[in-house]
Amino acid sequence: MDTQQVDHHAGALRTLTYWAWRLDRWLNRQIGTPYRIILSIGLAVSIAASWKALVSSFQSTTNILFILATVLFQAALLVNQLAQAHQRRRARIRRKAMRNAPTPL
Repeated sequence: MDTQQVDHHAGALRTLTYWAWRLDRWLNRQIGTPYRIILSIGLAVSIAASWKALVSSFQSTTNILFILATVLFQAALLVNQLAQAHQRRRARIRRKAMRNAPTPL
């Protein structure tokens, strides 16, 4: 791949992630709590699926390189998903604190 192709792909990825971020913010503002609940449920289901895939990789093969690659991949996904859950929890705590904060006179 030449430099122009790499730049094009990087630019396309930046554009895609930017618009996904904008859409997420818009949905969060327009729909609010139901949107966050749907995301939380999806995140929990995804974490459970990652865990199940991690466990099944140990049971389904004897190829040590395949097991290692699967474990590393699934562990990275699980760490990322748990971090997302943590961020959502912190955001929920911040929103609650802001709602309960006394209003200045």
